[in-house]
Amino acid sequence: LLGADFSYDKSLGKIYDWDSITIDELSGIFDKLIERVNQQADEDGLGIDRVLARYISMRYKGQSFDLTIPYVEDRNEVKQSFLDLHNKKYGFAEKNEPLELVALRVVLTIPHDDPVFPKLKQKKMPKPSQYRTIIGLEEKVPVYEKEKLGRGATMEGSLIIDQDDTTTWIPKGWKFIVDEYGFVIVTKEGQ
Repeated sequence: LLGADFSYDKSLGKIYDWDSITIDELSGIFDKLIERVNQQADEDGLGIDRVLARYISMRYKGQSFDLTIPYVEDRNEVKQSFLDLHNKKYGFAEKNEPLELVALRVVLTIPHDDPVFPKLKQKKMPKPSQYRTIIGLEEKVPVYEKEKLGRGATMEGSLIIDQDDTTTWIPKGWKFIVDEYGFVIVTKEGQ
């Protein structure tokens, strides 16, 4: 999630007879959608490296489901893309059946660099910072401070790992290991 690209998505759902709508009409609709996604990205102050994709959703006239394909400004290529996808998905395609367009969609993507996480150093396993009572357990369990755990730190439960934004409970029969980036990986013993 931290490395996900920024993305804006705008669409217009409206039914058009494929044989009646022109490329110029489609271009006009796409231009308005593109203007809206670019305006939103500008308002959010996001990058100039923008990747734009256009899609249309089509179906055979009278069907209740549609397929989404990339849009290009060539009617024959669009129709063939629909037929190929329909054949791949449903095992048939009727090239002479009337088609209808049901939605136009643009997706604006602004690439975002993946975050670079520093690698943790290995440390000696610390002593518990305290012991805490857990409802349902007779004895108190050790509590470890997350920031004091180094790469490779591992232990079997029952125990607690405390950190500023969360508390991790490791029950009996489970164990944890801290990976090289500081993520706590919890697994059931024997798996």
